[in-house]
Amino acid sequence: MLSRFFFFVEKKDMWSLVRFTLSQEKITRSFLKRLVRKPMDCVVNALQVLGLVDEKQADLMRILITPAGIDTTQLLDMFRVLDDANEYRLRRFNDFQGLLGHIQSLGAREGVFAGYRTHPGGPPLGSPEPGQKRHAFVIGRGDDGHLYLVDPQADALCDLEDAAQCADLIQADFYYVLEKKTAAATAAPAAAPTTAVMDMPSQEISEADRRTIRKMLVECFPHLKNSAVRTAYFERPSQRFIGITAGGRPVAFLFLQEGKDRSAYVHSVCVKKSQRGKRLCERLFLYLIERYGTLDLSLEVRVGRYAGEGQAANTAACRCYSKFGFLFTDERCSVREDGLNCPMMRPAKGVATAVHGLSGCDREAVSAGSTSVELGTVDGRRVGWDRVGRGWRWSIAAA
Repeated sequence: MLSRFFFFVEKKDMWSLVRFTLSQEKITRSFLKRLVRKPMDCVVNALQVLGLVDEKQADLMRILITPAGIDTTQLLDMFRVLDDANEYRLRRFNDFQGLLGHIQSLGAREGVFAGYRTHPGGPPLGSPEPGQKRHAFVIGRGDDGHLYLVDPQADALCDLEDAAQCADLIQADFYYVLEKKTAAATAAPAAAPTTAVMDMPSQEISEADRRTIRKMLVECFPHLKNSAVRTAYFERPSQRFIGITAGGRPVAFLFLQEGKDRSAYVHSVCVKKSQRGKRLCERLFLYLIERYGTLDLSLEVRVGRYAGEGQAANTAACRCYSKFGFLFTDERCSVREDGLNCPMMRPAKGVATAVHGLSGCDREAVSAGSTSVELGTVDGRRVGWDRVGRGWRWSIAAA
């Protein structure tokens, strides 16, 4: 067999979603090699996509299929033969969104056996005969975090992020997905949604992900109230989007604007409020350094309010950045809509660059013998840290 079963256990009724490991090619290319074609071979096609039968075995099954196709009892018997489980079932959902919600925990390159039925007189959806229609297909998650409906019988491959593209394939009376009964002794707690990393040109982000990102931008940067500004994020040339997804949706991200002379500017680092405290910033920057650490990387961090305007210092972000080698520079700080921002830089690997000696954002990072540390100037004023008792505080004073 080319696939193995993986199980997600629901404690409530001890039935688990049956997962199959798929290749990226099978998820994004639904067209199978087959010498025999039958109008009722959807189950065989799904078994072949899932790797449970090879090309020759699938063609032999197609030859034996009758015009009535494969009924539910035969289908479940097939899975009992392919795996020695005690019992399988097809879990029913009254709408397609219910099915999608049930399989959101699928990780990259995981797929499920699914399908639909219609009542007599319902839409044909690939089956020209009158009466009740039955159909089977595969839904899998690609490396891009999207769910794809793979239907070789209709020569259809549909990105389920695009509702319009998939409309003709998801208009049935009810839907089902394959589950397997799990012994109580082997039950395990439900796993957290699988996370994955996205890395792509920002202009290639799907519209569904753009909607999520726009909402998060407002959450992380309340001053970005202009929708046109948020939209412009996706249209900048030479810019990449790096994100972490959970359940197929971005929950943390940053943008990387490529510059000249092997440099890049990191901006708009954002972690969804409900996901904070899970070290997602560290995961983002770990990937950033592993993938783009040969570039001179720079960014800005908010160090506090200016003239009573803006927000408090973003100490959590500052600590995250400094942990991965970003240092404050002697360049000029800037007043932004959210407050005072000072530049940080991470030199390329192996490249010595003159930067300020302050290596972190914690108070303990400053030399015990110092009384103040200057980070830069803005409008003729010194920006830095001053010692106050045993600690330090941000300060803005006359230069």
